[in-house]
Order: sequence, then structure tokens, then C-alpha cells
Amino acid sequence: MFKYNHVLYAIDISDKNIEEAIKKVIDSIKQNNTKLTIAHYIQSLVSTYPAYFSYNLSKEEDIQEQMINNAKEKLLPILSNHGLSEDNLIIDISTDIRVSILDKANKLNVDLICLNGHKHNLFTRIGSVADYIVNNSKCDVLVLK
Repeated sequence: MFKYNHVLYAIDISDKNIEEAIKKVIDSIKQNNTKLTIAHYIQSLVSTYPAYFSYNLSKEEDIQEQMINNAKEKLLPILSNHGLSEDNLIIDISTDIRVSILDKANKLNVDLICLNGHKHNLFTRIGSVADYIVNNSKCDVLVLK
């Protein structure tokens, strides 16, 4: 088995089995005293709906702040159940989630990025986060099913 010192687990809280997936990663690294950082990025509303939010930035900030709070409310109890704290969690807004994950991995000097895979057809697979990270990461990448 490989030994990693620091794992960045990039998650999407809309995944229906997110708690099981987090437990799976925690259990697999627990015995090696590996540091775990869990990251959830929220797509910037301006980058998704530019015509609407470019004129109403205060509304975007309010909505995104609520999205961050909702993510924390969902994730902190899960982390707590597994002996982790808010120190292990990153929740942020991103205009390009793929780039944000790689930037964070580089800044934290992680040696493994974990991602949850999704089923894609040919057209959605072309732009998938996992494909981009696998092809552009400087460290190992593990895509979970």
C-alpha cells in the first residue's frame, strides 16, 4: 500500500453518498497518520449566471454566503463524527473548480488528491473535473466510485 503524508479530498456535497465517501477516505488513511484536508468549492454565481449577477453583486454575495453556511452545516457534523474539525475543512467560492482544487493541492503540498467520480456520457466527460485534475495534477490522483 502507498503511504501519503497529506491528502486533499475534493468533494461535492450534492453527492447523495457523501458521508459514506468521507468515511471511506478517512478509514483508508487513518492507520498511516495521514493529514486530511476536505475541500468543497461552490461555483461562483457570476461565472454561472453573468447576465443576472453582474448587475447585482450584493445579492450574489448573500446567496453564496448562505451556500457556504449550508455546506458547513452539512459537513461539520460528519467531520466531527470521525474525529475531524473545521481545521480540516475548506469551503470556498470558485470561478473554476478544477483550477481551484489544483491550486489548493499545490499550496498545501499534498501528495494525493481524492475525488468522487461521476457517471458521464461522452459530452459531459469532456469537461469533467476529475478528467482535468487527473491530466494536470503534479501529485497522485485517486478517483473513487
